[in-house]
Parts: sequence; structure tokens; C-alpha cells
Amino acid sequence: MIVVPVFLWCIAMLIGIGICIACIRATKGVSAQISSTHVIPPVSSVILWLHIMSVLCGAAAYGVYLMLNVDGDIPSDLWYVRLGWPSAIILVLTIAAQLALMYRQARRSWHSTMDAKLNRTLKR
Repeated sequence: MIVVPVFLWCIAMLIGIGICIACIRATKGVSAQISSTHVIPPVSSVILWLHIMSVLCGAAAYGVYLMLNVDGDIPSDLWYVRLGWPSAIILVLTIAAQLALMYRQARRSWHSTMDAKLNRTLKR
């Protein structure tokens, strides 16, 4: 059985879940009404690079499977064919969640930074 595609897919999922957790923790559960005392940090470049790595590892899993499955190993081939579509859907949903949470963090960061700047200006 070929384990490299499964390994790459698992790495992509772990990175993706880590990105989602990091974006949720960065907002610290702040409600939509952002207070002027709490400034949310922007999305870091590390998170962006990890997102790219997640997408590349996820896509590479399917490419590696196609490259390595030239011998036609029937049991592993049936296993991969049966799990191909569900794993692709889960991967796409994870990537969409990453993008949505990064967008949410960036937008909240922009709003909280502007609120903090306006409050500093008004206090003068």
C-alpha cells in the first residue's frame, strides 16, 4: 500500500486545522463590536506561508498517488478510489475555512486598528 499520499494529506489537514485555530485565537473571541482597547493583530506572513504549504501538500497527495500507482495494486487502489472524493471534499472545505478565517481576522484587524487610531486622535 502506498502511504505517501496519506501522509501528505494528513500533513495538509494538520496545517489547515492549525491555521484555523491560530486565526480563531488571534481574534481572542472578540465579538463583532470590536472594543477600542483590544487591537487584533493582522494575519502574519507565517500563517500565509503555512496556508500555501497546506494547499500544496493537499494537491501533492493526489499527484503522488497518480505517479506511484503504476503497478496497479488492487487493494490499495480500491481503498484510495473509495476515499478519493470524500478526502478531496474535506480538503477543499478545510482550505475554504482557512481563507474565511484569515479574511475575518484581517478585516477585524483593520477595523480594530482604525478604531484605535481614531480614538487616539479624538483623545488629543
